[in-house]
Amino acid sequence: AEPLTMAPAPVPQREPQVIKHIVDDRTRAIQKPSSDMITAHQTDPTEDLRRERSQASFPSRELAALMAGGEAQLKLRERIADAVRADPVFSKKGKYFMERA
Repeated sequence: AEPLTMAPAPVPQREPQVIKHIVDDRTRAIQKPSSDMITAHQTDPTEDLRRERSQASFPSRELAALMAGGEAQLKLRERIADAVRADPVFSKKGKYFMERA
């Protein structure tokens, strides 16, 4: 007797669906007060960091170099971070919920 073999069932192919997020005027009106409040109270975290670093009892640059594995590694990290910040692909501008992420 010939052994029975089972083939997998064919998977039907579908066209990919594109879901468009549509925000109507009513939804915008509901969201506007919250969005305005969030964007009005945003602060620049670099100012906070600058102020705290100026009040530290140790040289923050030395600590950063120690944590990065040395001054050369720290400079490499800074160059990479500058390159990423300069590339518009990575920009979070206008996305208030991502700007501090």
